[in-house]
Amino acid sequence: MSRNRKPSWLHEQLRRVGAAYLVLVVSLVPTLLAYQRVRDNARERDRERFEQTARAKADAVERRLVRYADEVVSLGGFVTANETLDVGEWQRFIRSIAVGERFPGFHSLGFAEFLLAPARAARSEEHTSELQSRLHL
Repeated sequence: MSRNRKPSWLHEQLRRVGAAYLVLVVSLVPTLLAYQRVRDNARERDRERFEQTARAKADAVERRLVRYADEVVSLGGFVTANETLDVGEWQRFIRSIAVGERFPGFHSLGFAEFLLAPARAARSEEHTSELQSRLHL
């Protein structure tokens, strides 16, 4: 009974153009494999390039931090070596080590003197008179 059945449309289509579909499938498989290989290679190359760039940046930051730490230690040594440090000495030292040019991350460096109460009042008067002499109205 099944031999007398009419073939379906799909079965008839496959019988007529089956060879063409076979050629299509056989050619698409290597194309898809090549595509995946190229895509994976490109991703790997991009990942490696990113990692190289990230390593280089991290190394540069580490070197810069070491230089900054060395500079902070030298500043500490300068302050420790000078028991009576004044603003003029500090500014000369900062200019001599060229902090602004060598370390662009440092926006400003300063220090604050520790003064006992009697000296604080006298220093305050000195600064006030200095500021008033600079101001011209």
